[in-house]
Amino acid sequence: MAASLSDPDVVVGSSVSWQWYASPDKQQWSAIDAAVSSSYTPAGSDVGRYLQARASYSDEHGPAKSARAVSQNQVLAAPVMNEPPVFDGTVTRRVAEDAAVGSQVGEPVTATDPDLDTLTYSATPIAGAPFAIVPDTGQLLTTAALDHETAGNHTVFVTAEDPSGVAATTQVDVEVYDVNEAPVVSGVQIVRFTENDTGTVATFTQSDPDIGDTVSWDLAGPDAALFTVGGGELSFKTPPDYDKPASRDRDNSYAVVVKATDDGGSEGTLSVAVNVDDVNEAPTITGPAEVSVPAQRRAVATYTPDDPENVTVGWSLDGPDAEHFSLDGGVLSFKNPPEFDAADPGDNEHHVTVEATDGVNTSRLAVTVTVTDASEVRPQPSSGGGFSGTSGSSGGGGGGDFDVGVATFVVANGWSAADVGVAAVLAARTSGAVVLYTAGDELSEQTRALLREALPAEVIIVGGTAAVSRDVRTQIRAASSESGISRITGEGRSDTAAATARRILGAPSTAGRVTLVVANGWSPPDIGAATALAARSGRAAVLYTQHDVLPDATAALLRDYDVARVIVIGGTAAISDETRDAIAAAAGGDASISRLTGTDRVATAAATARRVLGNPAAAPDDVTLVIANGWSAPDVGVAAALAAATENSAVAYTAQGTLPEATAALIRDYRPGQVIIVGGRAAVTDEVRTAITQTAPDSADIRRITGATRTATAARAARRILADS
Repeated sequence: MAASLSDPDVVVGSSVSWQWYASPDKQQWSAIDAAVSSSYTPAGSDVGRYLQARASYSDEHGPAKSARAVSQNQVLAAPVMNEPPVFDGTVTRRVAEDAAVGSQVGEPVTATDPDLDTLTYSATPIAGAPFAIVPDTGQLLTTAALDHETAGNHTVFVTAEDPSGVAATTQVDVEVYDVNEAPVVSGVQIVRFTENDTGTVATFTQSDPDIGDTVSWDLAGPDAALFTVGGGELSFKTPPDYDKPASRDRDNSYAVVVKATDDGGSEGTLSVAVNVDDVNEAPTITGPAEVSVPAQRRAVATYTPDDPENVTVGWSLDGPDAEHFSLDGGVLSFKNPPEFDAADPGDNEHHVTVEATDGVNTSRLAVTVTVTDASEVRPQPSSGGGFSGTSGSSGGGGGGDFDVGVATFVVANGWSAADVGVAAVLAARTSGAVVLYTAGDELSEQTRALLREALPAEVIIVGGTAAVSRDVRTQIRAASSESGISRITGEGRSDTAAATARRILGAPSTAGRVTLVVANGWSPPDIGAATALAARSGRAAVLYTQHDVLPDATAALLRDYDVARVIVIGGTAAISDETRDAIAAAAGGDASISRLTGTDRVATAAATARRVLGNPAAAPDDVTLVIANGWSAPDVGVAAALAAATENSAVAYTAQGTLPEATAALIRDYRPGQVIIVGGRAAVTDEVRTAITQTAPDSADIRRITGATRTATAARAARRILADS
């Protein structure tokens, strides 16, 4: 504010002085400090008050003159200046191309307001940039999927506005930076595939957003190990079999995950289900294609079918000589006893075709049957012994008459505990069968003599040519006039045991619920206990394993059959818990798994015998205990075969010079009516025999089967079985 002085009289030039006053009501005035010029700028304290300017001066008429002026209005507050928000230049932000919709784009884009007003933000994307902003915070957000390869940079203008509408705008440059993106796998996810097909199951493709990446294919999922996926082509490693599904759930639905992985390790996946469809397959026929039979013997050979669809197979005969034969349930026989024609050897050869049909498909096996001259080998039944009675005298019981041409002889190397074990079970599970031993390269005289006398209907060799040589096979044929000899063998003892088990059990499709006894194939005493148990159990066979590795052949058999129970013989020192778990997994969830063991081989055998015989209180009166030296595998094999052919019997072990308590307890608990000792005095001494006699009931018949060698012992046990059968 400014004041001026005017007076009609002349004012003396330098005599004017000024003073400003303030009053809230124009009544009471207060001087304003330092306000002593003709102008005054009101202060905040003057708001709401009136101002007065006073001038004191002298004019030409004299001094002490004064004048005043009062403002018409009170001082008002000065108006506030509203300043715009301020951004800090051009703003840059970065965001990954794989950021999800709604992801934050760096830090918020904010401005400062000089007036400290609250600001509201808005965004104007350029060229459809996929961004929005949070009005309260200035946080940029993604609104759509980003892709570095197609749009690596975007521009957004962000505006900050105060409550009065005063605003400022800045440019925000957004960089979408590249990330390694996973390939995308494309293809069918549910595939139908025909069993036994060898073609490609399905073909898959991949697309990788990162141009130039190299992509590799791989598989995951529960059934991945059964497939390959080279170049995106999915194939079975082995053609699938509908009747023997290998899928995890054994349901013919195979679950895999197809994977495509790029250079950076990012992978795309696609879950795929391959459903295998059934195809009606022809049954297979198992049996000899060439058979020689002695004159007058009608029985030729037995053929077994295996139909994958588990259909009852019908049998028929064809071929030029079919009218002379019958085929009943797979058993091929001459309708009339054949004659040997010495004058025209060609007439001794007959040709037929064995046919098996499932009603849709028919399998055929051409069979040549040759009639041989039976007069060259005449039965000479032995009246020799090999048994000793309770009194210890020799003679009686070992020989006697038996039917000629009907028995099955199972021959194994008597020095191979593994082969002896499975041979004994095979004999036990085969009607009219006995076990004989041989050396690897020479047929013993005792075995040869029994072959000549019995002229078995069938001879089965257990073990490969390293165990029973081709020369021995030729000697067996010469002794028995039997050229239809078969051999069961495998790459190792586990494979041979599995092959023998398949022979015992028959085709998986017709075997029903089975029991499998598993022993360490390198532990002769456990093999013996397993043999004794399997020989006395229905629908049972022996399998071998290693301590900590389950052989493939054993695992395959466990998977193929409908296993009701598995009995593991021996403790964890023989078969580890991990191997037991592998056995359980291969057998499937329905199979019960148990372990029979003891503190030593004798105790394990005793536990096995109790399993066979049941509760002593309910045991029959005519129990037979067959006792062998538990350290003599060939004697254990003979004992198992003998027990299998004897009602209400079990095998127990003894040591060479002592009767172990576990075996003595068996004798006391079961009070056997008969005890058969297998092996000579070198294996089971007279002192042990005396201990057995003293422990057994007074009425028990104690006898011994022995021979000069293990092959002789086996032959004498076989004679007993043949005579009693």
